[in-house]
Amino acid sequence: MQNVAVLKVKNFLMENLAESSNLNLEANRALLSTLHRSFHTKQDIFIEEKHIKNISTFWIAAPDVSKNKVILFLHGGGFRATKSEDYVDFLGKLSKASEIPILSVDYRLAPENPFPAALEDSLAVYDWLQTTADYPSSNIIIAGMSSGGTLALAMLIYLRDHFLKLPAAAICFSPITDFTLTAKSLDVNNGKDWYAKEVLYKIREDYATNQDIKHPLISPLYADLHGLPPILIQIGDNELLLDDSINFVQKAENSGVPVKLELWKGMIHNWSLFNRDIPEGLDAIKSAATYAKACLG
Repeated sequence: MQNVAVLKVKNFLMENLAESSNLNLEANRALLSTLHRSFHTKQDIFIEEKHIKNISTFWIAAPDVSKNKVILFLHGGGFRATKSEDYVDFLGKLSKASEIPILSVDYRLAPENPFPAALEDSLAVYDWLQTTADYPSSNIIIAGMSSGGTLALAMLIYLRDHFLKLPAAAICFSPITDFTLTAKSLDVNNGKDWYAKEVLYKIREDYATNQDIKHPLISPLYADLHGLPPILIQIGDNELLLDDSINFVQKAENSGVPVKLELWKGMIHNWSLFNRDIPEGLDAIKSAATYAKACLG
């Protein structure tokens, strides 16, 4: 029997997204932003927009956070939608629980800006943190949700391959790791999650365009994973992307990466965003915060 709170949120999202396929891109983006923000709660947090190398970013920090550590956050939305302000509730609670400020990146979106635009923007902000803001890489954690989790893993792979300094760790919430879209959970969990697997085909079309879908920076599952820093992945067992996380973690373990998988029973995609109504969402945030604090010392 599915968790009552989860079922209520899933049905709410499905009802509101039922006609989204008939909307144009801008209307679809507006709808997703509205749905995300409908779960926001009032918090005592600092929020400041900052333009870095012509990229819009947002500093989000709870009171009394660390002054020399930071979480670089990459939002979800399938590379096509949402922005940092849609994640303020989640990020405020993550900052409070971890006592670490968060810099969230509004990377360029597809289809106007397909791969590798989002990755380039994320790398540019990471470089700024080190060279201009004077954060040593050992004091930075890269975190991402859904497609942002994909970007976080792609960043690790790119940095390693280009002999650049790696962050202390990465935290990925429900990442996409395999754009071949052949994982069994896409069928097994279809109907258990709040979006249909057909959405992933559209995301792949807009983001990857004509690129090889097994490109390691598009589908991190197909990368050489040796030498990556510690990684935490949180995934719900009702998610379409369940196997993406399980398969990536297995490969990472076989490659000697210190990786941790948290499998959350009965949870749906991005359940942490809906923590106002799903108590396990706040539990997951606190668990990720504990991991971040341990990695940054």
